[in-house]
Amino acid sequence: MAAVSTNTTSSTSIVNAVNYQLAGQVLSPDIQLYWCDPATGASKGPWYDAPYGEGIAVRVSTSYSPMVPTFGILPNPMTISAVSVMRSEDN
Repeated sequence: MAAVSTNTTSSTSIVNAVNYQLAGQVLSPDIQLYWCDPATGASKGPWYDAPYGEGIAVRVSTSYSPMVPTFGILPNPMTISAVSVMRSEDN
């Protein structure tokens, strides 16, 4: 959605779409949108400024508390994050 509508869709609409797709399975997700360098993943600015062919990233992060004891091996809670990068088809 972000890759095809940099001039016509708001950040709020994209965040709402991501939350809809998560279907309540992730509590209090942190959703970030940004123009990124596809080679490094580094932010280059606001997602809606990404020129045609440049990367747009959507990052979803949340805290997770394991259901079983971690005995200090893993942090509790731990942060889980996923990033999807697509090239801008707009602008």
